[in-house]
Amino acid sequence: MIIADAHNNSLWQLDNHDSNIHSAVISPLFGRMELLGLLVLTHEQVNYFNTDHLLLLQAITSQAAIAIENARLYAITMQEQKRLAAVLKHAAEAILVFDVQGKLSLLNP
Repeated sequence: MIIADAHNNSLWQLDNHDSNIHSAVISPLFGRMELLGLLVLTHEQVNYFNTDHLLLLQAITSQAAIAIENARLYAITMQEQKRLAAVLKHAAEAILVFDVQGKLSLLNP
């Protein structure tokens, strides 16, 4: 979305701190299942942003959304690894995990 003149656009709520903002370009960060956020660029000049700016920002937000989701998945994976390590460490019985080739891949101490 391009806001050509923020001072004359009902979608843009200005306060005293925004007095230098006259135009904006906004692109959503869409994840696979939800809206992750918005990336907003502003400028002091009215009508500063054009379609080329919007297309570039959309390309950036697409890559940023992928990076955010990958970081979230990595954090979940690390948490699950810690949980598995704790279970294996405190299990009274032997736990053996084999890969698809039938090779032993994990054994608790």
